[in-house]
Amino acid sequence: MKTLIHCSMAVFSPRLHVMLSVAQEKIDEGHAVVYVDCEGCLPACAPNILKKRAICKYCVARSRKGYHLIRGGVERRKISDYLDPQQIEALEHSKDDFRSIEELRAVEYHGADVGYAALSSYVFTSREITPDLSRDDIRAALQRLINTGKIVWEAYARILRVERPDRVALFNGRLAADRAVLRACREAGVDCDVYEVTRKDDCVTVFHNALPHDIAYNVRRNEELWESAPPSRVEVAESFYEDRRKGRFTNDTVYTDQQAAGKMPSGWDRSRKHIVIFNSSEDEFVAIGPEWEQNVYPSQVAGIARIAEDLADGENVQVVLRIHPNLKDVDKAHVHALEALADRFPNLLVIPAASDVCSYALLDHADTVVTFGSTMGLEAVYWGKPSVLVGNCFHKPLGATYNPESHEEVVRLLRRDLEPKDRTPALVFAYAKMRSGFKQPYYEGDRREGCSRGYSFRGDRIRVGGLTRMRYKLVKSWRSTRI
Repeated sequence: MKTLIHCSMAVFSPRLHVMLSVAQEKIDEGHAVVYVDCEGCLPACAPNILKKRAICKYCVARSRKGYHLIRGGVERRKISDYLDPQQIEALEHSKDDFRSIEELRAVEYHGADVGYAALSSYVFTSREITPDLSRDDIRAALQRLINTGKIVWEAYARILRVERPDRVALFNGRLAADRAVLRACREAGVDCDVYEVTRKDDCVTVFHNALPHDIAYNVRRNEELWESAPPSRVEVAESFYEDRRKGRFTNDTVYTDQQAAGKMPSGWDRSRKHIVIFNSSEDEFVAIGPEWEQNVYPSQVAGIARIAEDLADGENVQVVLRIHPNLKDVDKAHVHALEALADRFPNLLVIPAASDVCSYALLDHADTVVTFGSTMGLEAVYWGKPSVLVGNCFHKPLGATYNPESHEEVVRLLRRDLEPKDRTPALVFAYAKMRSGFKQPYYEGDRREGCSRGYSFRGDRIRVGGLTRMRYKLVKSWRSTRI
């Protein structure tokens, strides 16, 4: 067996440590392993949109140091080894005509969704969900990310012919420097394993020939896990929701430690029916693929405004918006637009992201919960509340929520006294969150921080010091990596 390991970025996230672990694991199993990295040849990537030399040098140094920690036979290659310099230069300077976000998403290269990957990379770094395409610098940055996808696609079209691997492995696959690998493998008929960290206890999950964000894939996997689970599955699934309420880490950042238990907002009108909206961080899923665009509303701001407007006249209803705590200190237009909704609608109570109002107190006092994909929608189901979902997400197909297809249907549902749905689908989802994935023998994350600190490979955190690190930190401190 021959496995090709793709590791394009070594600056952030646990991708370097995970992919080194995969390489070592495959070597231990007797595979021939080829390790392919960037070595600074790409025009842009998510952590280095502006192609800052100090960031490139730091990334290359970490990648090299990590590679030398691998024990056993492994061949190291650069993406640029498989392309002529003239070809790279031509792709670096290629231009695409996109004048809107829709046109940007539609940019493809040999069938690869390089436009989506470029937008995803930009949003991931900037947290700006609607880049201003009238600005030349932003258009140029997005074009560089598109061209990165093109270069990666061309390189892998040749790599797969030359190396003839049985499998390819990469991390996450969402961003510009990675997604084209998955698409090239699909075109060539080569199996591609996409790795992602999925649990608090250092576990990773492999997605075969699919992005971790593939909704149908996740639904199938979750149902298979549930069907094959032992009798204790209900208790395990319940612990997911119980732990989240208690502020214990499950699979995501804990926000309740910044909230006052049981605290309700001062503007809560007890005489009215309450529709409580828990919005999501749109930047997390704004540029994944077409299936994630299948929402009732063009944006969360537009949806909340229409709901508040249509429930205002003659209705004894108070709409309450809890802005997601993850948006605290995010100085972006879409967050300010959410905050400004309170001035437009007297029947809308907006709770800022930084507020210490308790999200679970809001949930307990809600008559109906509305979400755009937040896990709070399933938590509502578990705690016996009717839950209306107006966006697309992993749990939409499970049947735990009311899933209207139009604004008119949303309003009709919210005017009714809805009954909670069966919570079994919520348990299926939760069990997968608690039990999917496996331990890699050489990768570790810091459990105290939910794998957000202290990544290591073979016990080494792969640190680079000296002037290389100093210059990298200096560039990052100037925030010159963002537009």
